[in-house]
Amino acid sequence: MGLLYLLFIILGGMTALCSLIVFIIKAVLMLLKKRNFVANKLIFIFFVSCLFLSLGIYNLFFNLQAVPRGDLLRSTFSPDGRYMVKTYVCDDDPLSANTARGELIDTKRHTKKTIYWNYYDNNPYVEWLTPTVVVIGNQTLHVGQNEVYDWRQDDTWARELPKQFLEKTNSK
Repeated sequence: MGLLYLLFIILGGMTALCSLIVFIIKAVLMLLKKRNFVANKLIFIFFVSCLFLSLGIYNLFFNLQAVPRGDLLRSTFSPDGRYMVKTYVCDDDPLSANTARGELIDTKRHTKKTIYWNYYDNNPYVEWLTPTVVVIGNQTLHVGQNEVYDWRQDDTWARELPKQFLEKTNSK
């Protein structure tokens, strides 16, 4: 996500929060005067607005399924062929560094799930240690235990490039 995008999100959130506060004050004043149909309608609208705002914040900051798709780098199958990890690079914003996304595909259940999301990552190294344990970048994930890596939730995250695939070039 770019800085400009985050700025718009923050400003939009602050505007929504100010509007919400004004709305709460008006609703409370109406309730203190007289509880009527309009006040009940405002309370209902307030709670529905809070619900949608909460869902938007969750999707923006905590939901791995809402991150950008990116451009496919490679697909890597597990040793038994049940799982496949597709890695993508997201370089949509020229003002920030690339992010990498790893998508796990269960070929038996035909399900997809984002299991890896790392900032400052271009081409993460992927290696299967066992049929259910995969290393992506510097993270070891146990697929059978539904482990995921999200750099936004990592307290020890540091801006350093994790282990990468090296592109072989022919030099003459």
